Amino acid sequence: MDPLTFRSWVLLALVVVVACFINAPQTLPVTRRLRLPLDLVTIPLLTVIIGLATTSISWADVGNGIAGSQNVQPYAILVLLLALAWVCVSLDMTGFLSMIALAVVKRGGRSGRRFFLVIFALSFVFTLVTNIDVAVLTLTPVTVYFTEAMQLSPYAFLLGEFFGSNISSMIFFMGNLNNIIVAEAYGMNFATYAAWMVLPALGSAAITGAVLLLQFRRTIPRHIELPDVNPRAALKEPRAAWVGTFLLMGMTVALAVSSFFAVSVWIVSLPFGVAACIVDVARDLWNSPPALDNKGPLPLPQRIAHRMPITWEVLTRLPYPVFPFTLCMFVIVQALTTHGWTPRLAWLLTQLCPDPTAAVFSVGFLSALASVVFNNIPATVLFVNALRSPEFVADDTTLRAAYLALAIGSDLGAHLTVPAGMAGLLWSSLARAKGVRFDGLRFVRAGIWTFPISVASACAILAAELAIMGD
Repeated sequence: MDPLTFRSWVLLALVVVVACFINAPQTLPVTRRLRLPLDLVTIPLLTVIIGLATTSISWADVGNGIAGSQNVQPYAILVLLLALAWVCVSLDMTGFLSMIALAVVKRGGRSGRRFFLVIFALSFVFTLVTNIDVAVLTLTPVTVYFTEAMQLSPYAFLLGEFFGSNISSMIFFMGNLNNIIVAEAYGMNFATYAAWMVLPALGSAAITGAVLLLQFRRTIPRHIELPDVNPRAALKEPRAAWVGTFLLMGMTVALAVSSFFAVSVWIVSLPFGVAACIVDVARDLWNSPPALDNKGPLPLPQRIAHRMPITWEVLTRLPYPVFPFTLCMFVIVQALTTHGWTPRLAWLLTQLCPDPTAAVFSVGFLSALASVVFNNIPATVLFVNALRSPEFVADDTTLRAAYLALAIGSDLGAHLTVPAGMAGLLWSSLARAKGVRFDGLRFVRAGIWTFPISVASACAILAAELAIMGD
């Protein structure tokens, strides 16, 4: 390993600053009226700029970080995310997902515990057929609505919704962005990845649900009265819902099949995203909006929103902050490799991973804790680079165990703090918009009981799978 230099320590200091602002965003007053947010979007970009100015990050790091190497190409991951987001958001806007959610939740009956389990199971299944962002977007407002209508404390039910979605996102690699990074890095196809992850996810979900029921047994009432709602009223456009469902299922099947032929995920997913975009534009053109009463000139965004309301709404709901955040974190992690930090992490992992079982628990818990500190996307990229480093020495089964455990840890780290996962930030902001503040210490106090149990149970099942079928 190359020795550490002054630039190495400057870079490490910048990484610590990034971690601090990711977990505690601030605003910097520039003028009396202008304030600069220091958050997930701006801090990584400012860190790259400062790193370039101090030469702790080179332009070669920028190029290599964005272009990627071996099996990890950031652009391919982001194209898949964008295409999947467009298809899912477009389907959600038809009201189809809300209709299904309302219909299922109504079957919770008059038992508070059964209602909680219905929310938990519905979140699990929703994420399985879409992804975690769409599940959170659809189910968080539904959960808040029902708890408010029944005058219940929403915290247990919101936690059940988020944890159920988050655990389920481990099963398919398109369920979460960090899964895609792991699967692409190790070269796992769709079926292989899902086959290894389905049992750990199911086991972790069952245990986590039971722990949440026990933890909130005093706030979940025995008997409830469900409000009278008509799920069919939520369905706005039945024909568009059928088209959206066809595109989503088609993309899922295409990703599953193409993974056996070494076709990049972005090549498969992009046509479905483009098709969904064309369908939305056609819906806007077919349904001509009424003329505006305002006779004066309107800003271009307002004119587009009036003429193309569906397309504009989808555009406003796409996860834009993920793109600069992910690209900048790839650059920062590349710089950590250049300046000797990633090889040292790889050496540490070699000491902690003498066999597959040790690799599962070591990488699982370390990556979960790293997600708590850095957010799961940069933590995943950092560990992937370490596992691909020449300093990480392990046999094939141990290497596979480490990659699969990384998927578990980077997903379940979001059970301890809200900023540990991008979906957690989305979930928290949606709940806050509905008048429910659930972040900071309140979330930590709630998650501290389930976090170690969720990770340990998933890792234990994965270790058992590897012991039986690992060779």
